[in-house]
Formats: sequence, structure tokens, C-alpha cells
Amino acid sequence: MNIKEYTIELKKQTDTIFEESIKKENHLANTYELINNLDLWVKALENKYDCLMIRNSIEEIEISLHQINQGLYRGSFVSLRLALEMITGFVYFSSHNIEFVEWLNGDRDLKWAEISCKENGILSSRFFSAYYKELQSIQEESFSILKNLYRELSEMVHGNYLTWNNSKPELKLDLSKIDLFDNYISNFKKISSRILSLRFLKEIDKNNIEDLMFEETLTINEIRKYIGGPV
Repeated sequence: MNIKEYTIELKKQTDTIFEESIKKENHLANTYELINNLDLWVKALENKYDCLMIRNSIEEIEISLHQINQGLYRGSFVSLRLALEMITGFVYFSSHNIEFVEWLNGDRDLKWAEISCKENGILSSRFFSAYYKELQSIQEESFSILKNLYRELSEMVHGNYLTWNNSKPELKLDLSKIDLFDNYISNFKKISSRILSLRFLKEIDKNNIEDLMFEETLTINEIRKYIGGPV
């Protein structure tokens, strides 16, 4: 078998996996809902902010979905972690404009330790106090969701021992990885909605807010009360 034949055979394997993967539709719908929601946030914010990083996040989520359906599980989780870094980086840079410009110029890296810092990051008490102090009650839970999601995706990125199929490395359908992906997308939806609401909700016309909210976000009393819903 030459290299071209070998490559064609790999494609046949991923095509077969793809056909089986898309029969499991929940992760497809869940991911599409996330992408559509982030696109709505872009439309709501683009007149005031450079939404490049949200668009980057959407692109990486689309790549992640395509990879998971082809059985390229590790690559899918790598892209999803990058999508998480982009959306959290957008929120962080929205309050650190000079650092955003430095990032655009290639003079600064996106630093997860700064984004997730409990003292000064996007889920710090300082951040809540500045932008939406009434949401302080969700701070610890939100921090835990973000920390755990990033850690679990990073385990796949760094190739921790338990993430390998050591019996027989091969391209094959693994429905448990699709379930894992679906769970990660659910947590991505939850944390992205929370951090975007924390940072920007009070800057958006109230008439347009409800379209931006997932059902989970609307269960937060302070947000539901803010948009005029029952408490």
C-alpha cells in the first residue's frame, strides 16, 4: 500500500465513523444551539466591541463538531479548549483593551492563569463588583464549572495516560467520547452564557436580552428579575 492508498483508506474509516456518529443527534442539536447563541451575542455586541474572538470561538466549535463526528476525538477536544480560551479571552480583553491590542499585534499571549485568576480574572469578586454585583451568588459555582471544563479538556490535549486506547490504537467509533463531547458542550453553553451575561448584560437593550438566554441562564433569579420575569 502506497501513501495515497493509505490516506484514502483513512478517509474511508472516518467516513464510516461519520455516518454512525450523526445518528446520535443530541450532540448535534446541542452544539448548533451553542453556535447560534454565540452568533446572537456577536450581533448584540459588534457595534461596541471587536467580536473577533467570539467568531474565532464559533469557528473552533464547528471544527470540533466536525472532528468528533469523524472519530478524531483528541483533535476535537483540542479545538473545543481553544474555543473556550477564545470566548473567555474575549470577556477578559473587553476590560483590558491595551492587552487586547497587544494580542492583536502579536506582542502578547492569551494567558489562562490571568483569565481564570480568582483575584483579578473574569470570575473574580472584583469582576462581579464592577459589572454585575447582583450575580455574586453564582460566582463559586461558575468558577467551578469553568475550572473543571478547562481541566478535563486539557487532559485530552496533554495526552494523559487514561485518554489513550492502549490496547489497539486505531480510528474507530467511540460513542462514549461523543457523550463526553456532548457533556462538554452543555457546560460550555452554561459557562459562556454566564460570563457573557456577567460582563455585558447591563449594556444591552432589555428588549433584546431574552433571545440571548439559554433556559439554564433564565433559572438564575437575578437575571430573570433583571429582564422582568417572575422571581
